[in-house]
Amino acid sequence: MARARSKDAAWNLPGALMVDARLGWRPSHGGELSIGVQDLTDRRVLEAYSENPFLSIPTRRTFVIKWTQGF
Repeated sequence: MARARSKDAAWNLPGALMVDARLGWRPSHGGELSIGVQDLTDRRVLEAYSENPFLSIPTRRTFVIKWTQGF
């Protein structure tokens, strides 16, 4: 998945293109093992919210390993 953010002139933050990837495997009917990477390109960007008085939240590359079991 790719997501883009436009430039935020109010907080002087540049635009960015972020890429996420996920690989999933179903070894059984109700179970799924997935490995995901958020911010695959490791763009060091700041996220800001217009309604929040705080300037920014730093984002970084994140790895997620998840097991999901359905009943």
